[in-house]
Amino acid sequence: MLAATLTACGGSGSGGWVPADIDEQQTLDRLGAAGYTKLCSAFDDYVRDTYRSNRLVQAACTAHALQTTEDAAACGAAVDACLDDLPPVVEQQLDMILGQAGCSAIQVMQNGCASPISRLTTCLDDLGARVDQVQLSLTCAAVGSPVPQDWWQVTPPSSCTALTADC
Repeated sequence: MLAATLTACGGSGSGGWVPADIDEQQTLDRLGAAGYTKLCSAFDDYVRDTYRSNRLVQAACTAHALQTTEDAAACGAAVDACLDDLPPVVEQQLDMILGQAGCSAIQVMQNGCASPISRLTTCLDDLGARVDQVQLSLTCAAVGSPVPQDWWQVTPPSSCTALTADC
């Protein structure tokens, strides 16, 4: 009964972001360019609304503070200042993080792809979960340690690499 309720609400585990007029059991090649664009735009909107959360912004501000301060107190103050007024470098970092969670990041060849749309939505949801992991990666307790250059990079989940290989 729960599965029927989720399907009726327009999402079969996809967080409700899939447009109601897109059948996730349909294949990607039958979706068409307009449908694919609509699906990807819906996910992009969902990512911007959901993952541009306070925690993700705080992680980007913390990375910036760790790179520009010398002690934990200064780091905390820099994070607070950043949260009040995002510097352009932090804004750019956020755009790069969020840019990894979307259709353009997985590069699926839609034409001739017989995989169901649900595999794409699973991949996109898994990318979103990877962005969640980025949100928790840094704190001011790490002051004095170098910030890894790739702290913000999202490794594609196996659901995406398998879909890319199939399409």
